[in-house]
Amino acid sequence: MSVLYNGVAIHSDTSIKGSTQWHVPPAYAAHANAPPPHLQDHGNPVQFQNIWIRPLEPVPGRP
Repeated sequence: MSVLYNGVAIHSDTSIKGSTQWHVPPAYAAHANAPPPHLQDHGNPVQFQNIWIRPLEPVPGRP
């Protein structure tokens, strides 16, 4: 996964190894190839705008 926030890369080619809960280590669970993303709001009013999700082609020579 790679993430840009206001044009700044905050994650670059990062692997997500499982759940992303704050209080436990990641635990792998089988899932579909491309499940939909879930954005959390912690129960607060929030708006998400201009979110692009797209598959990227692999870079030649990288695993």
